[in-house]
Amino acid sequence: MGAPRFQNLLDNRHLLAIVFTLLPLFYAIGGNNTRLFVFGDTMSIAINYEYQLFQDTKNNRLDCKGKLKFLLKTPPSATVFFFERSMAHERFKGTRLDSLPRAVSSWQLTDSVTQLSPVADIYWKTYFRARVWFRYYDTAVYLSRYLCRVNDWIDPDDLALLEGQFSGVDNNKSNPITLNVDGKTLCVEAPNDVKLNVCDLSGKVLLQREVHDFARIPLDNLNSTMIIVRCVSSNGVLTKKFSIR
Repeated sequence: MGAPRFQNLLDNRHLLAIVFTLLPLFYAIGGNNTRLFVFGDTMSIAINYEYQLFQDTKNNRLDCKGKLKFLLKTPPSATVFFFERSMAHERFKGTRLDSLPRAVSSWQLTDSVTQLSPVADIYWKTYFRARVWFRYYDTAVYLSRYLCRVNDWIDPDDLALLEGQFSGVDNNKSNPITLNVDGKTLCVEAPNDVKLNVCDLSGKVLLQREVHDFARIPLDNLNSTMIIVRCVSSNGVLTKKFSIR
């Protein structure tokens, strides 16, 4: 979307915050999420992270990469936007980037509303900080007191998969659905009817089934060595990742 289209939204920052909080757009295996930072009545910064989960075949693991987009509303005295980030998969503990290898970008601010060019190849676990420089006051305003984490823009279910945990959205905290892989057979056991999707790491649906009580589903014809199984029932949603050998 072009910057002029966002003008009214940025002016009405309360409405924008509600929209971004309640209506994030999530894809099956990936996402597109925006967060809004507000500084008084004169400056707002919207940050969007659009990402995809994919299989890292070299390391045989699930990975996540995307791009950050920035939309700024700034006063006339704002001149430059600085952005610094850690490198991909950097192990980091603390509150400073100065001791780490990092990439730095900057953009000149010439309009009251500025949509910056996207910053690509942003992996999960990336830390970043940003600031706006004001020429009249010879000072800068930082996006946050603390470093920002790209992980905070990732859907919790996707993040759980990346961290090697199995996550489900289950209001009862004890989802009765059982999922296991025995060789190249998916075993499903559930007390209620279940709608089951099997996807590869690009989000392509490989098969769909409805399961009643128990089922053994052959996976011999699947080309993917890594699959994500999503079960939807009256008890909630359960998502698991499996490696097929």
